[in-house]
Amino acid sequence: MLQRYRLPMLIVPLLFVLVSSGLIALCQPLGARAASDVKVQYRGSGGATAQELTPWLRIVNTGSANVSLSELKVRYWFTRDSNATVNVACDWAVIGCGSITRTTGTLASPKPQADSYVELGFSSGTVNANSNTGEIQLRIYKSDWSTFTQSNDYSYDASKTAFVDWDHVTLYRNGQLVWGVEPGGNTGPTPTPTTPTPTPTTPTVTPIPTTPTVTPTPPPGNKKQVVGYFVQWGIYERQYYVKNLVTSGSMNTLTTINYAFGNISTSLRCYEENRAGWGDSWADYQRSFQASESVDGVGDTWDQPLKGNFNQLKKLKARYPNVKILISLGGWTWSGRFSDAALPANRAAFVKSCIDQYIKGNLPQIDGDPAGGNGAAAGIFDGIDIDWEYPAMPAFEGDPSRGIPPNTYRPEDTQNYTALLAEFRKQLDEIGAQNGKHYLLTAAVPSGVDKIEKIQVNSFSQYLDWVNVMTYDMHGAWDAQGPTNFQSPLYPSPNDPSTGVQKNYNIDFAIQQYLNGGVPAGKLLLGVPFYGRGWTNVPNQNNGLYQTSPNMQPAPGTYEQGIEDYKVLKKLAGYTSYRDPITHSYWLFNGSTFWTLDDPVALKDKINYLKSKGLGGLMAWEMDGDDGTLIQAIHEGISG
Repeated sequence: MLQRYRLPMLIVPLLFVLVSSGLIALCQPLGARAASDVKVQYRGSGGATAQELTPWLRIVNTGSANVSLSELKVRYWFTRDSNATVNVACDWAVIGCGSITRTTGTLASPKPQADSYVELGFSSGTVNANSNTGEIQLRIYKSDWSTFTQSNDYSYDASKTAFVDWDHVTLYRNGQLVWGVEPGGNTGPTPTPTTPTPTPTTPTVTPIPTTPTVTPTPPPGNKKQVVGYFVQWGIYERQYYVKNLVTSGSMNTLTTINYAFGNISTSLRCYEENRAGWGDSWADYQRSFQASESVDGVGDTWDQPLKGNFNQLKKLKARYPNVKILISLGGWTWSGRFSDAALPANRAAFVKSCIDQYIKGNLPQIDGDPAGGNGAAAGIFDGIDIDWEYPAMPAFEGDPSRGIPPNTYRPEDTQNYTALLAEFRKQLDEIGAQNGKHYLLTAAVPSGVDKIEKIQVNSFSQYLDWVNVMTYDMHGAWDAQGPTNFQSPLYPSPNDPSTGVQKNYNIDFAIQQYLNGGVPAGKLLLGVPFYGRGWTNVPNQNNGLYQTSPNMQPAPGTYEQGIEDYKVLKKLAGYTSYRDPITHSYWLFNGSTFWTLDDPVALKDKINYLKSKGLGGLMAWEMDGDDGTLIQAIHEGISG
């Protein structure tokens, strides 16, 4: 019982007389009840100052009866720190953002730590007895993108890095305060003591929407998504292991890791095999890593049910539980059967096979190796990334030496691509409904307008949590005689000699095509390369830029001609660096060899651009090209 409700003994008889005579009626203070069976738990994120406030909330029902969410409202209290309009977005919610209403309000009498609040309401759904809603991730930002000083905000607490009860976020039921303390001291009832309610393994809140409505928020400390591709084959010549994501400092910035790639079999199924050019089950889950190569310093044993990169990702996930891990399907070489798999008669079975293998974790046991089996990889992947290169367009020309044919494509790919994404979304939601989890679905999409035109830009993104735009590889030494040009220019240049559709090969044009087509800005991630592309025998004119010559050819590279990792390029001797102020591009030239690449300055220019456009973040291809320099530049740019 709260002390402030006790009355001095001398006035109790008087009150009894007045009440019994009908002269007055006793009224409880706002929200007072004998005990509260619903409360709010909070998880803080972000620093003392931030462009966006990103609280995570969940409602817990400690009672024995279900509670209709439509009866509840939640308030998060803060200071505006300016006169700019405040907006609020729901970036991700287990119960679905579509059922959550979001409004902002101001206090008539501002308090020292609060002059405003965000109020959440619910149009549908139930929080079951002895359960919770699952997390609700908010993003509060101002119209002019000016910063908040959230260290002075009533509801903010940086020390709460995991969900805990927090009475500075208030909860109302049918208009009555039932949990928390409002700024200035209005107090709800004392909750019935309970032990913390664990997050259930089966859905506890209904309904779960069949399509996502917004982009999930990254872990605390980041304002944007930062996705990095980790490639299956990097463990060989490059000796880049999952462990290197930790030792390079990349895990301080990454919000999502896309593991590249999964292939499609001749029977149009997601599958594994150990055959050069077709599959690498050895790298995925059969190779034993030594202690020195392992994320946790513990080596594998030969008889483990899970080894290889998958086991290292599992260990990484245990250490960084907020980072999402997705399996990426396709890529340049393994997109050849998407067109067949996406046909109406094939797509449902194809999608089911991918979910069975990567989400349920049912891996085949191959070549007598004990690794694999039912559920061996369960719990590793938080979703699926589709990298179809490209719908309704020719791309990979095949590899006759390994018996790999060219990519199949057909005009119907345009509609079938959208339908395939819809089928993935449907089946991911179905399994998510079984275990109370939202599985992510993303796609890597082209930046060339000729390829963008083959996608139903006005509709495909509704099925995706976000879209990775491959804003690189716009120019390269496949055009061996040139002209030398930038592989990832931010803006066009009047000096660019390109013709036809290539005249529009720049980031701003590509992003605008998706925005004009109706893709929400917050779903678009700008792609950046962790490698450079180059030519040699380049005429020594204009510092090597925009040059052509019949003698030109791809520049020598460590692993492949015409391409080189950033970590190698940054150490080249005898080169002069240049920067183009029009395209915001960077290049190296030594009088004969020209390399186009992104350095930390170019990356920060791109981060400033994506912030100005309200984009959801960026994606990097791929992590083994960096030595920690570029990801640190991203960290500084995203956090700044």
